[in-house]
Amino acid sequence: TTWAPEKFEVADWLDSEGKFTASGDFLIETGNGTKTIWTTKNYDLSGGFKFKGTLAMKNAYNNFYGEWCSVYFGNENDNLELRIKNDSPNNNVKDDSYTAYLYYNGTELASFDLNKAPNGEYEVTYKDGKVTVSLGGVAIFTDVATTADLFKAKLGLRLTGNYKAKGREWKKISLAPLPTNSGDQGGEGGEGDPSNPVTKG
Repeated sequence: TTWAPEKFEVADWLDSEGKFTASGDFLIETGNGTKTIWTTKNYDLSGGFKFKGTLAMKNAYNNFYGEWCSVYFGNENDNLELRIKNDSPNNNVKDDSYTAYLYYNGTELASFDLNKAPNGEYEVTYKDGKVTVSLGGVAIFTDVATTADLFKAKLGLRLTGNYKAKGREWKKISLAPLPTNSGDQGGEGGEGDPSNPVTKG
């Protein structure tokens, strides 16, 4: 295929307040706060897209508070979300395992037990109303149906801190369109069509 991923810079994010670095990482330096940032631009993701991002959830202490880190496709009120969440039900139970969830507008579509291994490169692919997610090249969700409207969507990232310097990070973030088939109706053998870009508005 001939397209290249959209790679993000500091100026691409609203209210990043120094948390998106010049090297292209979104991080919480220290503390236990929560931060969500959104792109300044809208994207037409309805024709299909691939997101890649490497997540690191490091703890300074053996504290687990049910915190989560997410990537969103849409906007603050209408979005498709991949959430990586600690399994502690409340502050009195210290569970160091994690679960991956797919949500649409707060409604759970699917979940996957990550055990104690939430870190690595996540790849989210959307095509024809279905979402596939992999972690480290291994599929954790396959063809999960969604009715998300991604015609005019932003990309959002959420992190929660755990008192460790650079303890929670989204790194190596990219967003790219999927090539379309110029062959028959979705059949094999079609050439990748670079005329299907992720357009910005």
